Amino acid sequence: MKLKLAMVTAFPQTPGLQTGGIETVAFNLADRLSSLTEIEVHIVAPTNIHMPSPERRGQLTIHWISNSRLPGFLDYWTIFRWRTHRLLRIINPDITHFQGLAGWTLGYSKPHVLTIHGIAEEDVMYKGGPFLKLRRHILAQIERQGRKRTPHVIIINPYVVTQIGDQLVGTLWEIENPIAEEFFSVTASQLSPRILYIGRISSLKNIEGLLRSFALVHITNSSATLRLAGAPETSEYMQKCTNLIEELGIRSSVSFLGSLKRAALLSELEQARCLVLVTKQENSPMVIAEAMAAGVPVIASRICGIPHMVKDGETGFLVDPGNVQEIATKLKLFLDNPLLAKKMGQLSKTVAATRFHSSKVAESTLAVYKNILSASGINM
Repeated sequence: MKLKLAMVTAFPQTPGLQTGGIETVAFNLADRLSSLTEIEVHIVAPTNIHMPSPERRGQLTIHWISNSRLPGFLDYWTIFRWRTHRLLRIINPDITHFQGLAGWTLGYSKPHVLTIHGIAEEDVMYKGGPFLKLRRHILAQIERQGRKRTPHVIIINPYVVTQIGDQLVGTLWEIENPIAEEFFSVTASQLSPRILYIGRISSLKNIEGLLRSFALVHITNSSATLRLAGAPETSEYMQKCTNLIEELGIRSSVSFLGSLKRAALLSELEQARCLVLVTKQENSPMVIAEAMAAGVPVIASRICGIPHMVKDGETGFLVDPGNVQEIATKLKLFLDNPLLAKKMGQLSKTVAATRFHSSKVAESTLAVYKNILSASGINM
């Protein structure tokens, strides 16, 4: 008998086009799990556009739930949660895997596990908008309740435990994010003086700091280019970045690529000298693991869970995200020393294969499902 899994998660609405880390995690894990003969995978995902539901995509069955008119910080733990739990009663899974938000789990009594990808009440502080303190307060209250009531939690990075460990009273399982096979197949050349950023164009990701650092490097490395792959958080922030580029005089050397499908993303990694992510707040960024799998060294913030991923001076460099000069110095090191970039990239690929390969992660996750079911008296 097959194990029936329901995964409640953000999920790519367009096949092959992931717009965030959780979408990528969910797709990689679901894709690998669905390839196993012993498991049947259902996805339950929010959508803000009309989507056919259920949708059959390869071996996956996707159930789309439309967002309500409520603001997202209210909708996810009220209307979306109610609709999700109602749908789960129809799907009747053996186990449910909630990806990301603990508020989704409130009131759910069947066997389940929660993966914590970030600390929502901290992340929201960088998103701006009205009633910021109120939104943070509500998120903190709801997420705290969900975390404390969840009997099984998957931790993708030890940083989470240092921050909210007192809220995690259930069984903890440490499993890192899954990276697809295609990234390990990339052979990074490091020949071109390209600096690559992958992620949302947002204040949280410190794009302005990155642009200022690149401008310093460009003074002595005029052939260097900065390529940013990702969708803007808001049109206002995008305009702010565009204005800054003009002010810094680097317009001809900076390219905004938008969200890329996987083939285009792999091509960018293949040609990149290094990946840079000088974010202000992050748990365990998928883009770092993807770059490592592709053999691309990383320059990233010395904050949160990132030091658990990047070994400073070996697989990349860690920097203070607020120190424009330090970021520029590390960028220049890679631009001036392609052999150094190559050496660090090769070590990164070796490390990534032992930690992030999707087959290894899927195997570990399936073992957690079976352990939870066994503890509930259900043997699969």
